[in-house]
Amino acid sequence: MSPSSSPPRTLPVVSNETTQSLCQSCALCCDGTLFGKVPLELAELPPLRELGFDILEVLEQAYFPQPCAKLVESSCSVYSARPKNCRGYRCKVLRRLEERELDVEQARAIVQKATSLRSTIRELLASAGDCASSVWAQLEVFVKAEKLQLGSPEFSRRHPQLGKDLMMLRRMVDEEFLVKKSEVAAKDSP
Repeated sequence: MSPSSSPPRTLPVVSNETTQSLCQSCALCCDGTLFGKVPLELAELPPLRELGFDILEVLEQAYFPQPCAKLVESSCSVYSARPKNCRGYRCKVLRRLEERELDVEQARAIVQKATSLRSTIRELLASAGDCASSVWAQLEVFVKAEKLQLGSPEFSRRHPQLGKDLMMLRRMVDEEFLVKKSEVAAKDSP
């Protein structure tokens, strides 16, 4: 091996405990930051109703709204019995960790940055009331109360830090967490 080349970087296999710990420290997919609702299969409805999920049905499609009522702080209170879509969702950070593109500390740093931004935005939106709603729902209430349009020069002038933090969180959600259908299709093709 020449001095300029180095051995390939190998990362340890990620355990279920590690991924569960990472997920439960994040909860962006549960608190409404990533999604507004979670689709459900009809067979799931009876046991989920027994667990107390607030299930809505529209045109033979069932879902529950986000933030999830079973989210306690940043942990799922029914983690072992969570719905199929919750169980199967793998955000981009988690996928990259499992594919060994990120190590555990890098994944934790991304999650920490996003959850810290979310917390900061919630603090800046505290006047919008209901902290149990998603950060995006709080933002909507805030913007209406202030009679502003998001992204307008007046919004930026009156709330420069909030505007900056919102842009950073939206970018992180899009780039680091949301998995696009094209990415899933490319991964699943031979």
